[in-house]
Amino acid sequence: MKIEVETLSPFQKRITVEIAADVVDQAIEKMFNDVQQHANLRGFRKGKAPRRLLEQMFKSEIEGSVIGQLINDSYPAALDQNGISPLTQPVIDEGAIVRGSAFRYHATIEVTPPIDLKTVTGFSFEVIRPEVSDQDVQQQIDQLRASQAQLASPETERAAKKGDFVTFDYETVVSGEAVSEASGAGATLELGKETTFEEFDRALTGMSPGQTKTIHIAYPEVFSVAALRGKQADVKLALHAIKERSLPLINDEFAKDLGYDSMIDLSKQVRKRLLTAAESTTRENLREAIFKRLTDIHHVEIPPSLLSRRLDGMVEQTRRHLAVTRGIPMNVSSRQTDQLRRNLKEDAARDVAARLIIEAIAKQEQIDVVESDIEKELARITEETGDDLHRVQHAYQTDESAKEALTSHVQLEKVLAWITERSAVRFVTAPSGS
Repeated sequence: MKIEVETLSPFQKRITVEIAADVVDQAIEKMFNDVQQHANLRGFRKGKAPRRLLEQMFKSEIEGSVIGQLINDSYPAALDQNGISPLTQPVIDEGAIVRGSAFRYHATIEVTPPIDLKTVTGFSFEVIRPEVSDQDVQQQIDQLRASQAQLASPETERAAKKGDFVTFDYETVVSGEAVSEASGAGATLELGKETTFEEFDRALTGMSPGQTKTIHIAYPEVFSVAALRGKQADVKLALHAIKERSLPLINDEFAKDLGYDSMIDLSKQVRKRLLTAAESTTRENLREAIFKRLTDIHHVEIPPSLLSRRLDGMVEQTRRHLAVTRGIPMNVSSRQTDQLRRNLKEDAARDVAARLIIEAIAKQEQIDVVESDIEKELARITEETGDDLHRVQHAYQTDESAKEALTSHVQLEKVLAWITERSAVRFVTAPSGS
């Protein structure tokens, strides 16, 4: 077998493989023999059909199978012999297969580009570290208190205000016709909440039970109800009831209802969670600072497949965020998805470039991931999530892609720690959320 490797670009190679004529003939002969033994042709006993007839009937199928077999047998060996780890499946350009002649094909693949490492240590970073104050702890406790609130009617009749839960009917009309999927009875809304639809919020605020109101809404092009996208509509609102929160007292009984021993225990655990979140944010800020410095110094040719993969992940993450915070559907149009990809492309490219540089540093400095590193990370995950360690270990051991992702993450963290140890980092405290 003859193998030639041609570099088309820093991230693309073309492998040319030539398989000797005798190997080709043997493969063809074996395939015809297999077909002959199993062919069921009318007028012939199984395995007794004439070779000439089989060639007439199955020649193209047999040749296609032989080509597939030759490629499957030779391609992995070509990669191994040349130490190539492809990022993509090969694009195969094969020639014809002819008895007595060598078979030749080309396989074009993407690979990790070579990176000429320059300065990777001795940096100076100023990193924001969120501080956790008593006020932050109290805000979290207040949120827990609000989550335990009971809803009750106001003691005296009044108009709806921010913080109320209102029950209402609504009917949406476009060009004189009701839109059933945008109309409903007995809907409930919390007024003043950020995720509340603004026009409904403004209209219902100040209304009293029994009142009706019609508002005009210009719906955006991106909206959860397809029939309303980009449309002008009249919405009739009828308010039925107002409920307000009845908050529990903050005391030991409140803490026990939430599963804690006392208010002291609750406050301690809340502070611990906030400190863990602050540490995570600090690590993220440091990671971003290191990524930016590395990508400013190094030029990296980014393989399109890696960029596309990273964009897929970022688009999916953005869709989920918009669905939760703004009610924008995840199944947006292809045009909107393309625009989203364009908006995220620069960030995705920087992230991919930084990770490739990190991999190159790990290789140059021999920063490897050992089993104890994996065990330590799994222990950290279970501590943060409260999950069972054995269940988490089993999940990663049985899922190869999850195991690869975990190994990659651990290696990233080890390289970041290596860079940090060899750089000057000044942490600047700032109020949480700033």
